Amino acid sequence: QLFTKLEEIKITPTLETLAQLERLGTKPITKQTSLAELLRRSEINFLQLSEFSESFNEDEQIYDPVEIRIKYSGYINRQNEVINQTKKLENMVIPEQLNYYDVYGLSREEMEKLERLRPRTIAQAQRISGVNPSAIQAILVYSRKSLNKNERYQ
Repeated sequence: QLFTKLEEIKITPTLETLAQLERLGTKPITKQTSLAELLRRSEINFLQLSEFSESFNEDEQIYDPVEIRIKYSGYINRQNEVINQTKKLENMVIPEQLNYYDVYGLSREEMEKLERLRPRTIAQAQRISGVNPSAIQAILVYSRKSLNKNERYQ
């Protein structure tokens, strides 16, 4: 509820607002900005938001958790994206017949490790020490090309 309220309450770049922002030691705004956007700034804390809006009637014990959620939401969203991507890669199977020596862009060490260990999924290949993200991309590209080529000839 408080989180939503902070997203909904907007301030505009009036002379008074700009002066308040300057007093708080933060950059001026150039367009209408929500209190949540303002709170994402490292130099602004929850209590300072009362300068821009009527005081909040919620229990003060929820101020810190709401501030943390807002300040770190971008980081948390990125981590969730990484988790979702990893889940997708966990299900992405590498063709059994794939010859890693044919994959352009792999180093000799990566080719040898991958041939020796024969990971079944892209996620397993990612966890092999010495296999770089660029190698994973090369395997993905090669696998897709091989798959498309095989589909054409059937």
